[in-house]
Amino acid sequence: MKSISALLFVTLWMANFAVGQTEKDFVVTALGDTLYGQITRHRERVVKIKPADGGEVQTFTPEETRQFYVAKKKSRYAPIDRPNDMNTREIFQRCLSYGRILLFNLSYPNSSGGMGMPGAGVSVQLSLGKGDFIVAQKGKYGRLLELNNQTLFKSSKETRKSRLLELIGDDKELADALKAEDGFNTEMIVEYVEAYNTKHRSS
Repeated sequence: MKSISALLFVTLWMANFAVGQTEKDFVVTALGDTLYGQITRHRERVVKIKPADGGEVQTFTPEETRQFYVAKKKSRYAPIDRPNDMNTREIFQRCLSYGRILLFNLSYPNSSGGMGMPGAGVSVQLSLGKGDFIVAQKGKYGRLLELNNQTLFKSSKETRKSRLLELIGDDKELADALKAEDGFNTEMIVEYVEAYNTKHRSS
């Protein structure tokens, strides 16, 4: 990111360092309580954790959870509404950055039908195998925006870049740096969102 300032570089370094310091499994409940221990199982609709104090395994659904972290995978997960689910049930998905902006990596199996991403303004045909989508929303109830995907069907670079600017536009330094970028890829998306979340970390 050649246009990035020294301050922004430090912010990105701090963000990456902070992620690297998380070495224990934990679950943060919907009430804000943090439970440390060993996550024994996690699926789209459930996460199970054996508390570090030796208590019985506890089970949580997406509705009961803010986020959880699996240390051996170095992966964070958070609830998100399942796209195109008429029942609007939440599911756990991998969260690439957690803060004011929630950045997710959504994966879908092979499908011959269309999969429309809410708020993205596009409908993607997943007929070429597994599709990985990078999507984000500002706040739990924000509009879900597709920023990138691994299929042949994606919006233009300018459109995807404008969606990221919509998310970080209230931070002038980050927004100006992004505008000056020539390229646009998933690594860049993660770095800018993580930098934004680090600078605007809620207490």
